[in-house]
Amino acid sequence: MSAQIISLQAGSAVAKEAYAVVGPTAPAGMRLPFSAAILWTSVRPRLRDVTAVRSRAAISLGLVLAAMNLAYFQALDRLPIGVAATLELLGPLTLPIVLSRRLEHFAVALPALAGVLLPATPGAALSAAGLLLGGAPPRCAGPGMWS
Repeated sequence: MSAQIISLQAGSAVAKEAYAVVGPTAPAGMRLPFSAAILWTSVRPRLRDVTAVRSRAAISLGLVLAAMNLAYFQALDRLPIGVAATLELLGPLTLPIVLSRRLEHFAVALPALAGVLLPATPGAALSAAGLLLGGAPPRCAGPGMWS
C-alpha cells in the first residue's frame, strides 16, 4: 500500500510538471493504456473465460477510472498539488467515519484528518472548478470498494 501511495504521488508530481508542454488531459490519457497493460499482464485472463458480463464490467471500470483520473489531473492543473492530494484523500477518510457507529473510530479518525489537512494551503485563493474536480470520487478506490 505504501508503494502504491508513493508511486501515485510521485507520478502526480511528474505529471504536473509536464502540463506546460502537454496539458492535464494527456498525462491522464497516457496513464490508462499503461495501467491496462500492467493489469492484463499481471492477471492474464484466459480468453475463453472472458464473458460478455465480465467484458461489460471491465469496460465500465475502465471508464470510471478514466473519469476519475481525468478529474484529478484537471484538479492538479487548477490547484496546488498539496490541496489536490488532500482532496483526493478526503473521500476514503470521510466514508468510514460517516459509516462508523463507534466512538473509538472517531477518535482515531481525528488525527488522520489533521494529517490529511496539513498540506492544504490556508488562506489561498483556490479555483472552484479545481475544488470540485479534486472532490470527485477518489482514485484509490478499487473494484472491491463497490462490491
